Amino acid sequence: MSEIGSKEDVVCRFGVGGKLDIGSARDDFGCTFGRAGRGFRRREQRLRAETTKYGVGWNPFSVTVGNFNGGPRDLAVANQLDDTVSILLGKGDGTFRHTTAPKVGLSPTPAEPVGGRPMVIAVGDFNEEGRQDLATANAGSGEKAVSILLGKGDGTFAPATHVRLFSNSWPFSIASGDFNRDGHVDLATANVGTVTVGILLGRGDGTFSRQPDLPVPFNNGNLVEVEVADFNGDARQDLTVSDHYFNDVLIFLGRGNGTFGEGRRFDVGIRPTNIAVGDFN
Repeated sequence: MSEIGSKEDVVCRFGVGGKLDIGSARDDFGCTFGRAGRGFRRREQRLRAETTKYGVGWNPFSVTVGNFNGGPRDLAVANQLDDTVSILLGKGDGTFRHTTAPKVGLSPTPAEPVGGRPMVIAVGDFNEEGRQDLATANAGSGEKAVSILLGKGDGTFAPATHVRLFSNSWPFSIASGDFNRDGHVDLATANVGTVTVGILLGRGDGTFSRQPDLPVPFNNGNLVEVEVADFNGDARQDLTVSDHYFNDVLIFLGRGNGTFGEGRRFDVGIRPTNIAVGDFN
C-alpha cells in the first residue's frame, strides 16, 4: 500500500459518484475524496485541504467498512485506549453521522464499549439474522479477548458479549471466514502473546466454539495481521499471517473441516505489518 495508506487507512466508495475515497484512523477520523480517473492526491498539504474529520474515541487504531443500517456504506472505528468502537453511518454523499449512546467513561464521542484495547474489527453476520455484526480483537484483555457486537439493523448494536481465548493470547488482529464449510461465519485471530493463530468456529447464533490454537513454526515471532483467502484453489479457506519479527508471512492451508496444516514461512521485506489479498496475475 502506498504512503497514503497504512494500518489506519481503508479504501472504500463512500459517495455516490463512483469514486474511491480514503478513510484514516489516527488522532481523529478523516475522509478524503478521490477524483474519478485522476487517482488520489498525494501531497499531504493538499490532502488536508480535502479532508473532513470526525471525532471518535481515544487513540483510534483501525477502521472497517460495513453496512449497519441498510443504507450507504458505514464505518466502524476501533478506539484502543478507551475500549470502544465508534460507529459512523454514511449519508451516501461522503459524509457520516455518529450513532449509538455515549459510553460512560473517557470516550468523548458516542461509542460502543468492548473489551480492553480493541485493535482490529471484523464484520460478518454471526447470528444469521441478515444484519451485519462486529467482532473486535482486544489486545489488552484476558476473558474479553474477542468482543461480539450483534447488529440491530438500524446502526446500533446489542451490548458486547465476549469470547475468551487461551491465557495470555492478546489478539492483535481478527478476520472472518467459513473454515469448516458449514455456512456459519468463523473467526481467526493473530495472537501476539502466545504467538499462535486462534480459531473460533461459529455456531450461527452469535456464539463461537474455541478450537486449539495453530502453532507457529519456531514458536516465536510477533504476529500482526491475519487474512483469509483460498491460496491453493481447492475451495477451502486458508490463512495468512504477517510476522513482524521474522520478516515473513505464514500460510496455513485449510482442510475444510475447521483445521489447518502446518504453517509455512515465506520471506518478505523488513517488518511486515499489513497483508492485502488479491489476484495480481
